[in-house]
Amino acid sequence: MRFEQADVLALPFGPDSFDAITVLHVGMNISDKRGLMRSLRRVLAPGGTVAVYDIMRVGDGDLSYPVPWASGSASSHLSTPDEYCDNMVAADLAPAAPVDRLDVVRSALERAANEPPPINLSHLMGEGWPTMFANLRTALDEGIVSPTQIIARRDAGS
Repeated sequence: MRFEQADVLALPFGPDSFDAITVLHVGMNISDKRGLMRSLRRVLAPGGTVAVYDIMRVGDGDLSYPVPWASGSASSHLSTPDEYCDNMVAADLAPAAPVDRLDVVRSALERAANEPPPINLSHLMGEGWPTMFANLRTALDEGIVSPTQIIARRDAGS
């Protein structure tokens, strides 16, 4: 296994290179969702799967910054699940219905509060983590955002 860093809108891989692609907490920082989906579709093999798990906008309201993915609104590019699906369809991907995963996140937060793991996001995010986390939790509680999963497939014949 190897890891490569690249611009997701200009992936340095040939067409049909991957059977599966995961987009894990990436889309919140990309304003061009249509370009993102087209780029993924280009490198996805026929019959392949794209799995997206991002924080998505599910309600009205303003975010307080910083949040874990952005220090301010200039780098935060939230979209709704419908917008993700529309962009997938425009890129010739077939999305399944979005699945809200807030229950899973709430359960994990509860477990972590009762028994914090020895290594956690605070170690990666630095001293600003408590504020980022509090702002995210407020946005979750107010129904502004929610962690959402969308699985899309590329038709085997396309």
